[in-house]
Amino acid sequence: MGGGLRALLLCYRTSEGLRWGVLRRTWPGSVPGSIRLSNVSVTVLKRMPAASSIVYHQPLSLITSEEGLRATPVFAVLAGSGRRLFRGCKPELAELLQYARRQGRLMYVVPAHAVRESVWWHGYVRHRGQWRPLLLPRPQAVYNRIPFRNVERQPESQHAKLLLRKLTIPMFNPGYFNKARLYEWLRADGLSRYIPETVTDLNLTALTRLLRRHRSVYCKPAGGSIGQGILRVDATGDGGVRVTHLEGGRSVSETLPTVDEAWAAVLRRRGPGRYVMQAAVQPILWKSRPCDFRVLLQKCGTNWHVTGIGVRVAAPGSITTHVPNGGSIERLEDVLRSAFQNGAQASKERLERTALILAEAIDRHYDGELGEMSMDLALDESGRVWFLEANSKPMKFDEPDIRERSLQGVLSRLEELAISAPATSPRS
Repeated sequence: MGGGLRALLLCYRTSEGLRWGVLRRTWPGSVPGSIRLSNVSVTVLKRMPAASSIVYHQPLSLITSEEGLRATPVFAVLAGSGRRLFRGCKPELAELLQYARRQGRLMYVVPAHAVRESVWWHGYVRHRGQWRPLLLPRPQAVYNRIPFRNVERQPESQHAKLLLRKLTIPMFNPGYFNKARLYEWLRADGLSRYIPETVTDLNLTALTRLLRRHRSVYCKPAGGSIGQGILRVDATGDGGVRVTHLEGGRSVSETLPTVDEAWAAVLRRRGPGRYVMQAAVQPILWKSRPCDFRVLLQKCGTNWHVTGIGVRVAAPGSITTHVPNGGSIERLEDVLRSAFQNGAQASKERLERTALILAEAIDRHYDGELGEMSMDLALDESGRVWFLEANSKPMKFDEPDIRERSLQGVLSRLEELAISAPATSPRS
């Protein structure tokens, strides 16, 4: 990321109200009277204001251009509107803003209702460990982290996204994925070989057929995440059918004598909305427990790359590998070496190659508007890769090295979008 010169960005009180300024440092050439910060001009200060008047400050990177010195782009994270502050995962957003700050970038959180046509927006920054409301310059690129599907469907969220388009402010990502739609798209693109047999509708006939062929079936909410609402149906050896659901993060099972009764249990336990049914893959095991692979992908230019791969291992007796449901984290190299010995590296490369093929296919259906996604993949004992699901708004990866690279990837993507966006004239 560019921006070699550093300055200090300040928001301070004056008798006329709050003002933004840039404290001049040792700059090459003559010192300008103002600096362009997004679509506003801020004063270059000759001296530090009184400490008691400063309400916010942070390092700022500057760029030398044909027009002279200007600030690096301003970014915002789009969050949901809430009664207090905003709706979003505040610890993760705080971490992202702190990372941007260390890189000399101004980034803030904007609730959906605060997206306006004006050149100044009401947003939130981190200051002394607290969220502080401030009037901030309109951003040049936006990262969509509206936290829940129902919040994204709210009028404020929809209006905010429409207004960003009108203002030609680029944003990633456009919204949450729908599992049923993803499976349909990938099949239409000739990628069925990566997808376990799937029916994009919940019905007794399909359940009976899938159980007869595969013995184990997952029923998944088309719009769910982290395993919420998921059920597993297994044909038992004595002709019965076991139905397992999640309750308080634990897997709870009941065994029924017939498929019809199991179907009735599925209908009782299912959540709202559309469901898909999918044959359960028999994945490789780690210490006798099923595991799958969480792949983080991010876009650089028009190309996708794998930022990192994490392993998630199911808790004993659990029907999912999600950590909130008791799953655990293991080292990728250890798991692959245990399962494939000398073929561990080839298996890793196969995971990466498959993830890239699938990400490119999904992105085509979003007209290239995606900037990151996570993907759940499984490996069976033969080394075959299976696509389970994808998430357009990845949860935080607990592996520190992947998390660090992911933060840099988000910032780099925003920088690319801002640079390619139409320029706006600075305002006072």
